[in-house]
Amino acid sequence: MLISKNSEKTPYDIAIVGAGVAGMTAAIYALRAKKSVLIFEETVPGGQIINTSKIENYPGIPEISGSDFAKTLKSQVASFGGKFYFSTVEKIKKIKTPSEFPALFSLKTSEDEEFFAKTIIISSGSRERKLDLPGEDRLSGRGISYCATCDGSFFKNKTVAVYGGGNTALYSALYLSNLAKTVYLIIRRNVFRAEPSLVRRAEEKENIKFIKNRVISALAGEKSLSSVVLSASNGSSAPEETLPLDGLFISIGRIPDNQRFKDFISLDDEGYISSDESCKTSVPGVFCAGGGRGADRRHARAAAAHGGRVGDHERRGARAAGAVQADHALHRNLLRRRSARLRVPLDRGARTGHRHHRLPGAVGAAGHAAADELWRPRELFRRHSAGKQPI
Repeated sequence: MLISKNSEKTPYDIAIVGAGVAGMTAAIYALRAKKSVLIFEETVPGGQIINTSKIENYPGIPEISGSDFAKTLKSQVASFGGKFYFSTVEKIKKIKTPSEFPALFSLKTSEDEEFFAKTIIISSGSRERKLDLPGEDRLSGRGISYCATCDGSFFKNKTVAVYGGGNTALYSALYLSNLAKTVYLIIRRNVFRAEPSLVRRAEEKENIKFIKNRVISALAGEKSLSSVVLSASNGSSAPEETLPLDGLFISIGRIPDNQRFKDFISLDDEGYISSDESCKTSVPGVFCAGGGRGADRRHARAAAAHGGRVGDHERRGARAAGAVQADHALHRNLLRRRSARLRVPLDRGARTGHRHHRLPGAVGAAGHAAADELWRPRELFRRHSAGKQPI
């Protein structure tokens, strides 16, 4: 479901920044808990997964294209009533409220529109790393691309190159080999970082040619890319040479897209969002997931796990929220006295006796801290009212 381009004053339960695998997974969990969810996306739902021609290692799905996987996720989110808004979130800030609970956040878009939410999930992902060579920006879209599945069809029966040695680069080369006349695969070392199975498949393709121990040091072309200059690397003494090309697909990694939030949450030295195992950031009420998080960021299954964690936090908290809002002062008093009796910090508490639904992998193994934070007030209040909990 799409919403019109107007600011909304009624706060959503959850606002998700980024409709990648992590963001849409979080939305599914939250929507099933009857939360109102608004998802912001700059371009196309799916994130970097849409650049993958074939997914073979996602549990439960033998084979699917990245674009089809993204479409399936988007349809699933929409079927539960999730709303999409296509714009860039430029700024997030916490709004002062009369009491500490609940928190309220303001999100401003690049179009100067404002939305409000009680909880934020940042899954802004990452963006392509560039060569930073003269002419790269000018030739982008004119022979230089960062997405083989997006632009490969423009290079049928032409000569192209893929620069990079990771999984994405190998997938790109394999995809392009079915379209282009010749595909050069250029890496700066003599070994690939990609999975061996992908390397073997590339070696079996007659029109994929390997160029090792070389880096691209210059780009040539006026109206469009015409060639690249290859220089020696990794201790090689090979002379510099010019390689004529119709297209160049750059796949040398990604960098986090979090700089716009640096004054709002803590980032690590590489620009990834700092968080604990439960995906909580430095700001209470704000979670992170996916490629912009500083751990487990390389695979769709990890992104889905992050999304499942933070989405599940809200599902667990739904049962607690009503009681907390009804008498928040009493609950905090119960927590303080409970914490003092157990001699543990207020934000830790005991997890024994709580029912947690175990999900496959990291989804079920982590994320209990945020769940407990919302669950404990309701549980203590219930026990105290029933006369079962000594205070």
